[in-house]
Amino acid sequence: MPSRLLLAFWVPLGVMVLWLAPGQAALPQKVLKPAPKPVQQEASKANSPEAIEQKIAALAEKIKASQQAENEQTAQQLGVDLSLLKKRTELLQELRTAYKWWLGNQEKEALVEKEHTALAKNVALLKERGVKEPPPYSLSFYDQLLSQQQFFAQRQEGYALSNSLFAEHLDFLRGKREEAGKKWRLLKDKLAAAKLPQEQKKLRFEIQVVGLEKELAETEYLSSKTYKHIFAILQLMARQQTEVYRAQAAWVQKHLLIQESDLEHQLTLLEQKEKKLAGKQAKFQRAILDMVQQLSHAEKGVPSSPLTELASQEKQLWRHTLQSISNTLMDHLNILRFKEDLWKKRIALLKGEVSQEQLVKWQADLAKTEETGKKYFKYLGEQNVVMQSQLALLKKRLAEPGLDPRIRGIMNREQEAYAVLVQEQNSLIQTLTDTNQLFQRFSYEINARLTLDPWSSFKARVEVSLERFLNFEIWVIDKQAVTVKKFLGALAFLIIGILLTRIILHYILYPLLGKTLWRQTKPEILQKTVSYLAYFVVFLITLGKLRIPLQSFATLGGGIAIGLGFAAQTVIKNFISGYILLGEKPIDIGDLVEVGGILGNVRDIGARSTLLRTGENKDILVPNSYFLENNITNWTRKDRRIRAQVTVGVIYGSPVDQVKELLLQAAGTCDQILKNPEPFVLFNDFGDNALIFDVYFWIEVVGVMGRRIIQSTLRFKIDELFRAAGIVIAFPQRDVHLDAPGPLEVRLLERDE
Repeated sequence: MPSRLLLAFWVPLGVMVLWLAPGQAALPQKVLKPAPKPVQQEASKANSPEAIEQKIAALAEKIKASQQAENEQTAQQLGVDLSLLKKRTELLQELRTAYKWWLGNQEKEALVEKEHTALAKNVALLKERGVKEPPPYSLSFYDQLLSQQQFFAQRQEGYALSNSLFAEHLDFLRGKREEAGKKWRLLKDKLAAAKLPQEQKKLRFEIQVVGLEKELAETEYLSSKTYKHIFAILQLMARQQTEVYRAQAAWVQKHLLIQESDLEHQLTLLEQKEKKLAGKQAKFQRAILDMVQQLSHAEKGVPSSPLTELASQEKQLWRHTLQSISNTLMDHLNILRFKEDLWKKRIALLKGEVSQEQLVKWQADLAKTEETGKKYFKYLGEQNVVMQSQLALLKKRLAEPGLDPRIRGIMNREQEAYAVLVQEQNSLIQTLTDTNQLFQRFSYEINARLTLDPWSSFKARVEVSLERFLNFEIWVIDKQAVTVKKFLGALAFLIIGILLTRIILHYILYPLLGKTLWRQTKPEILQKTVSYLAYFVVFLITLGKLRIPLQSFATLGGGIAIGLGFAAQTVIKNFISGYILLGEKPIDIGDLVEVGGILGNVRDIGARSTLLRTGENKDILVPNSYFLENNITNWTRKDRRIRAQVTVGVIYGSPVDQVKELLLQAAGTCDQILKNPEPFVLFNDFGDNALIFDVYFWIEVVGVMGRRIIQSTLRFKIDELFRAAGIVIAFPQRDVHLDAPGPLEVRLLERDE
C-alpha cells in the first residue's frame, strides 16, 4: 500500500486513541507556535484545485492509453520489457490516486480554515463575555469545565503528535523526491550522449517512467504537507479551546460554593462500590479455601496416574486464577480508598482550609504517587496481555478432540475464572482511569493555588524541605529511629554539655582540690576521675536525648571489645598505665625524673602519656607504659633533697690537707648547699696527671637546672680559693722521649740568620 494510504489510516486512528484516552496526561500549558501559512499561498497556480482536477481527468485518459499499449509489439518497438509498460500504467494509477488525495486534503484544509476563523471569533466572544451563569457555582459545573479543558488538552497533544509524525514522513518523502530527481537527470544525460535511434527511443521511455515517479513523489510530498498543515490548524484550535476552558475554570474556582453534600455524595458512591467489591472479595476467598480443602481431600487415597496428575495441575491453575481475582479485587478496594482520600483533600482545598505547607507536602506526595501509578498502569497492561493469551491458549486446548470429560470440566471452570479475572481487571483499569482524572484535577488545583502567592509557596517549600531533611532517618537501633533532627539536637547538647563541664571543672572543682593538703598527685587523680565521669554522664544524657537504650549496645559489645582489643590495645595499655602511675605514685607531678638520658620535670600525667619539661623548656611526651616497663630515675620521689658532687684534680706535690680544707671551705660558703648533712671530701684517686678529690654535699632541687647551677657556683668558689692559695689545678701533661741512633746535633742560631 502506498505511504499516503498508510498515513490516511493509522494517523487518524492514533489521534482518535489519544482523544478517547482519559486521564493520561496532566493539563498541558506549553506554548504552541502559530500555524504556518496555507500551502496554497506557497504553491503555484498549477497546483490549484481546478488544475488538479484537470490533471486527474487527463490521467484517466493516459491510463486507458497505457493499458491498451501493454503488449509485446509495443514493447519491441520501444526496445523495453513488457514489465516496464505495466509499471508505467501502475505509476499513472498511483499518480491519479495521489492527486485525488491531494485534492481532498485541500478541501479539508479550506474547511478547517473556515472552522478556525469561526472559532477565533467565538473564542474572542467567550473571553469578552466570560461564563454565562452568574456565581456562585457548583462543584459539578466546575468539574464539567475541567473535563472539557482536559478533553481539548488531550486533543492538542494528539495533534502535536500527528504533526511530529508527519514531519518525519515529510523528511522521508523529500528524500524520495530527491532520489527520483537524481535518477531522472542521470537518464537525461545518457539520452544526450546516446547516438543509436533504438537506444534513444528506450531512454526516452525510461525517462517518461522515471518522470512519473518524480511527479508521484512530488505530489505525495505536497499532499502530506497540506495534511500536516491541517493538523497544525487543528492543534491551534484545540489550544485556543483549552485556554478558554482553563480561564473559565479558573474564574469558576474563585466563586465555588462547596457544600457538605458534595463530599457526602461522592463518599456515598465510593462506599457503595467498596461494599460491593468487599463482598466479591470475601466470596472468592471462601471459594479459594473450599478449593484447597477439595484438593487435600481428593489427593488422599487416590492412586497416582497421568490423568489424576493432570487434573491436579488444572485445579492448581484454577486456584491461582481465583487468587488473582481476589488480589485484583483487593487492589480495586485500595484504589477506591485512595480516591476517597483524594476527594476529602480536594474538598478541603477548594474550601480554602489547607495551609501552604500542607499543599507543598501534598504536591510532593502526589509526585511520588504519580510515578507509582504509571508503573501500576504498565503492570496492568502487561497482565491483561498475559491473561488474554492464556485465555486464548485455554480455548485452543478445549477445542482439542479426545479431551477427558473430567479435565474438560475443570478447564471450563478455569476458563470462566479467567473471563472473570479479565473483567475485573478491565473494571480496575476503568476505576484507575477515573481516579487518575481526579488525581490530575487535584494536582492542577494545587499548582493553581500555589502560584497565587509565589513568595508564600517558596517559603512553604523551604520549610517542608527542611522538615523532611530533619526527619530523615539516619539509622534505627532497637526500633528507635535516629533522625537528623535528633542527631543535631543531641550533638548540640553534647557540645554544650562538654563545654559546661569543662567550665565547672576548671573554675570550681579544680581550684577547690588545689587548696587541699593532699599531695599534688591526689587532686590530679580526682580531677581526672571526675572529668571522665562527667563526660560519661553527658554522653549518657545525649543517648537519652536520642532515645537510644543502653541495651542496644549489648549486641555490639562483643564486636566493640574485639575491635578495641586489636586496634586500640596500645591506647588502652597507656590509659591503664596512667591510672597505675596516679594510684601507685612512682612519680608525681613536679618530680624530677630521668628517662632515657633525658632529665625533666613531670608536668602532667594524662590518659595516654606523661608530659616532661626539660631544662631547655622543651616538652616531651612519654607513653605511660614506658614508666612501668623501663628503669626510671626519680630524683625527688621522697623529698627534693639530693646529694651532688664536684670532682677536682690538683698537680702532684700539692698539699692534700690544705686542698681538703679549701674544698670544705668552698662548700661551706655556698648558700645553696645544705649544712646538714655536712659536706665531706674524699681523696678519690691518683690520676695520670693529677690528684683526684671529690667533694660531696646535699642540696634541695628546685628545677631541672638547679643542681647544675649549684655545682657551677661551687666550682667558681673552688677556683677562687685555689688561686689565692697557689694550688694549681692539674691539666694533662705528656713527656716526649726521642729514640735516636746517635747524638743529636744542637745548634744555636742568631736571629738574623
